[in-house]
Amino acid sequence: MSEQKPVEETVDSQRLESLIEDLSKSLNKDDEAVEIISKGADAIVEQNKALVEAVEKSIASINEKLDSFVNRLDSLEGNLEKGLNDLASQPIQKAVTAEAEVAPAEVQETVVISKSMVLETAIAELQTCSNPQRLAELRKGIAQLESNYAPEVVAKSLNINL
Repeated sequence: MSEQKPVEETVDSQRLESLIEDLSKSLNKDDEAVEIISKGADAIVEQNKALVEAVEKSIASINEKLDSFVNRLDSLEGNLEKGLNDLASQPIQKAVTAEAEVAPAEVQETVVISKSMVLETAIAELQTCSNPQRLAELRKGIAQLESNYAPEVVAKSLNINL
């Protein structure tokens, strides 16, 4: 096997210095750009911080108002419940406590006119009547009663007083 000798690298010191200077200049130029970018970023962060603080204040104000609203609703609910319980516990009073008195002259007896009463009267008159026009009216009335007309209406149209 062959032996290898280490290769020594020699670096030119002037070349190394120029590379370091170039790197330094490059970094200095980058530092200016980084500084400009960082100032802009800091301004954006401050602006956003101010906006976040304003939003936090608004949310805190809304929370206070909501808490106040909830407290008022709870109070109203309690008052409503108390009022309903008070109403429920009171005895119910009748609107009318006494009957109106009716004078004897105002009392009218109501006669219930039934189908059979009108039918009997019409048939009795039909057997004794000789007027052809009246006979036609009586037959018509009997037919109406059989067709379930109201007996009061038929009695009125036939002039039957019961």
